[in-house]
Amino acid sequence: DNLNQTARAVRNLVLLTDVEQMQPEKATIDKARASNTELLAKLADSLTLEQGRKLMAEINAARAAYNPLLDQVIALGLANKAPEATKVLLG
Repeated sequence: DNLNQTARAVRNLVLLTDVEQMQPEKATIDKARASNTELLAKLADSLTLEQGRKLMAEINAARAAYNPLLDQVIALGLANKAPEATKVLLG
């Protein structure tokens, strides 16, 4: 559910033009990202099989590639640069 919350909040942040209206969306993103980090850390601590550790490494690699792009979209959205943010979102 955190991923869906983040996706909706990022979309909303890019569509909005009023910085005050953007702030709750940014807070939703920050909360969901912190929750994901916590949940993944708990999961990593519970892994005992090598296959699980390999899959966790893949998840971490995907997050490492995804998070900078998400940060870029958020920054562009907060700067009211929706066209540029959309380009990043659509890859």
